[in-house]
Amino acid sequence: QARGGYPTDRQITGKDYRQYMETLIEQSRKVAGWDVPWFVALATYHSEADASDEEFRQAQKSVMDLEKVYLGPDSDTLRAEFRDGVHFNERGLKAHAKLWSDAIESK
Repeated sequence: QARGGYPTDRQITGKDYRQYMETLIEQSRKVAGWDVPWFVALATYHSEADASDEEFRQAQKSVMDLEKVYLGPDSDTLRAEFRDGVHFNERGLKAHAKLWSDAIESK
């Protein structure tokens, strides 16, 4: 959800994000035929100048009130040295995998 430079018709609000995630979770469970557990990461990093978006971090956290939805890793903590632009570099992929492993093991 990079805001700068993008047309307003390509922007959503945190409230929209929450609704879309809720729909995605519900539909995936319907297709699977059971209440698949979900982990949702905090992931809003775009650049060092735009390293975190609190509106969307809160929207990501808000789905934790749904049944069997858990907090995944905070990938925003992996800053420039772990990235090639917005995407993870090799070091970042390894660190991100460790964050995911820790989040899953904690449940």
